[in-house]
Amino acid sequence: MPEPAACPPTPAGYRLVALAGQGGQAQVFQAVQLSSGRPVALKMAWPPGGRDDGSHPTGLTRERLVLQRLGRQDGIACLLDHGQLPAAPQRPPTAWLAIEWLDGPRLTQVLSDADRRLTPYDLTGLVDTLARLHAQGVVHGDLHPDNVLQSLDGRQGWCLTDFGNAAAPGIAPLRHASVLQGRLDWLAPEQVLGHSPTPATDVHALGWMLASCLGVVRPAACVGLVQQLRRQNLAAPPVWPAELSVTWRELLSRMLHPKPRARPSAQEVASLLRDTR
Repeated sequence: MPEPAACPPTPAGYRLVALAGQGGQAQVFQAVQLSSGRPVALKMAWPPGGRDDGSHPTGLTRERLVLQRLGRQDGIACLLDHGQLPAAPQRPPTAWLAIEWLDGPRLTQVLSDADRRLTPYDLTGLVDTLARLHAQGVVHGDLHPDNVLQSLDGRQGWCLTDFGNAAAPGIAPLRHASVLQGRLDWLAPEQVLGHSPTPATDVHALGWMLASCLGVVRPAACVGLVQQLRRQNLAAPPVWPAELSVTWRELLSRMLHPKPRARPSAQEVASLLRDTR
């Protein structure tokens, strides 16, 4: 069980099992949905008091709206339930989401495991998912290996999670467009300049994931002060391993191009993966 200090009031119909993680906008608990007995990821606004009014969505509200639009489909951790804890003394109403629990490791863990070598072709399903989301007008906006989890139940492979910074038609943009959103050390060059994410932004992050499978070392990014990050040359060309083929160098160079319009679409990347296999 979570430590008492970290254990918030629990939505009716759920039992907390363990604290699974905490970010800047939410705590995530492994929990059990009592009516079905199924495990879920119970995501609760953090600090408490994050409301779900939908007027100018940020955090959990944005994630709920995007996941409701996407519905149930392969390749994403789907929304199962949502609600808002009522106000209590010294605690305002707090939004929560119940999301499909994924029982496998994060892509970060697998990429760092010397005994488990991934190839770019192992991420073909992830590329297909991203292409499908882009075709539906949805941009993830915070794509990095910690937000990619594996499903071990045999139905799915790698799945996208955490749509709190996503963009989609009909959902109001983030309130402060000039504030850097997302994992700072995985931002695309245009995000560092304060621009909103586009499909090309997701492709840039995807390019680094595929490159990591091929032994390309990602340059260290400054994640301290925002001013330092803005000066960081995130568009520096990668150092290619000597054994990397010309085909892969050309594809990755396009995906990691500093200009978004020069990058291929996720659909084109998916087609190229199949053609080069």
